[in-house]
Amino acid sequence: MTKLVWKHFNEGGNVKLALLCLADYANPDGVSWPSMSTIALRLACSESQARRAVHRLLGLGVVEVFGNTFGGAPGSSRHYRILVDRLTAGVDATPTPCTDDTPPPCTDATPVTDARGSTDARDGCHGCAETGSTGDTQTVIELPRTVKKPSRPKPAGEPTGFLNAWEQYPKRAGSNPRNRALKAWTARIVEGHTEDDLLSGVGRYAAFVRATGKESTEYVQQAATFFGPNKGFLETWTAPEPRIAAAGNGGPVW
Repeated sequence: MTKLVWKHFNEGGNVKLALLCLADYANPDGVSWPSMSTIALRLACSESQARRAVHRLLGLGVVEVFGNTFGGAPGSSRHYRILVDRLTAGVDATPTPCTDDTPPPCTDATPVTDARGSTDARDGCHGCAETGSTGDTQTVIELPRTVKKPSRPKPAGEPTGFLNAWEQYPKRAGSNPRNRALKAWTARIVEGHTEDDLLSGVGRYAAFVRATGKESTEYVQQAATFFGPNKGFLETWTAPEPRIAAAGNGGPVW
């Protein structure tokens, strides 16, 4: 019987393993009655997962519920019969909808909680793979869903005007945070200042710093301050005329 399963049954995963398990326990007539716990053990899964795999086989029509041992006595296992003709003829992967309104009673009526904490009744309609029922009440088993979090938007590239201004800005001893400078630059553009306003201000300030010998010192303003609310880029930044030092003290001083 297992050779027929390997040869003719194309569906994989737990569904095929469940059919192989039934085939292993089947008598020459294809009748098999392993307990659901035994099937779960062979599949290395929870009993609720094993039950869904068996329900899938029932829905595909390769297995039918045959009856219970001892006429459905408590503690007995449900009998299944492998339909060899259906199996060897090839199986349509589309499950057959359940049409049996009075399925055979299931003796495994105790609810089972699987590893996810879902409770599944064992006497469900044998053609509905995701549903179990207890009397008139139906319990729908929710499968876990993976929710993908939206990725954070990538920051926009720095504007060309800011890149040019940053290259021209005089070097400073100490920190000069670039991200804060860009934030201040953007705020001034939003206020209505043009990139030319800010760039020309940088040019004047750079010339002033170099003329006064302050480049690469702590006296150079941080760019965030220069582009900040005080708007240092609007200053004239005219270098003062050098004055002659006292005799014997060297060259010009500022």
